[in-house]
Amino acid sequence: MYCRARTYFRLYNCSIYNIDDVPIDKRQHHLMGMLFVVFSIIFTALYIPCVIAVSRHMKDSSCYKLLFCIGVIDILNLPLVGFLTGYFAISGVVFCSCPTFLYFAGIYGNFFWVAESSTAIILAANRCIEVISHHTAEILFKDNRTWKWMILTLTYAFCFVTFSKPIMFNGIFMAWFSNPHVGYIDDPNGETYGNFLHTFHNTTVAVALSGLYLLFTIIFAVRTMLFAKTAFIQVLFISFVNAFGACIYDYMQFVRISETLIMIGQCCWLIAHGIPSVFFLFLNKTVRVECRMMLQRSFNLYAMPTSQIGPISHKQSSRTAENNF
Repeated sequence: MYCRARTYFRLYNCSIYNIDDVPIDKRQHHLMGMLFVVFSIIFTALYIPCVIAVSRHMKDSSCYKLLFCIGVIDILNLPLVGFLTGYFAISGVVFCSCPTFLYFAGIYGNFFWVAESSTAIILAANRCIEVISHHTAEILFKDNRTWKWMILTLTYAFCFVTFSKPIMFNGIFMAWFSNPHVGYIDDPNGETYGNFLHTFHNTTVAVALSGLYLLFTIIFAVRTMLFAKTAFIQVLFISFVNAFGACIYDYMQFVRISETLIMIGQCCWLIAHGIPSVFFLFLNKTVRVECRMMLQRSFNLYAMPTSQIGPISHKQSSRTAENNF
């Protein structure tokens, strides 16, 4: 789209209105902006050690490989969904404040949202298949086959952002819209800026995640005859946040809804990328123990007196130098 100058100018022309037609104080959200910045930093700080912990246990587990990929994607997208969104909200940014940057930021956000939500569907399918038939799960996900699923997912995400319109931040509503001029120029029913590929994807995410996680929960309960409360809470909450956020984002692209509901949709996007880190620490014993061990090792290394470290021998120094190459 950006390379097609005529189309880009027609859709994203900023000379047709003045952004100050909406006063700056009507475009700023200081409290929510600060909360988004703070929570994005917290989620990222929690997520990084969790992803490192997951990476140490994914050799023989397709589930952990998928969780690792979701974690990396979430960490890469949290700065946009949380920090930048918060900064834009505080500053009262709209598309025409910095059109080129917001255009490519929208592509970036779309890419990682599509990649993350698609991987979440694959993870849900993986869990269901594993419970139903371990043999089938091995056929589909054993060894490097999981990485092939991820290549397919990333290819789909790349094609998605190549052939669809990006979303742009709008400070009036503190959310990302496919219509860059929302609040200045309306687009009834998405006739000009409607992103039907995005609508299809989000609808698929809402239906697939809800259906697969519900199926997984039922199968798990029947097979074990015991319902794990923590697993139920984790599955229910993650599927609800993803499905609800996807539905709101679809709906608000075409219909003007309340600002409160729009804000909830934006919060769901942030939570969808950040809340897995909290679940890892509180509901996944393996990850929690690994993170605790990393923290203890880091603390012990920091607290160790210099005299106990001792000089580095010539052989050690040589080996270190060799390892750097």
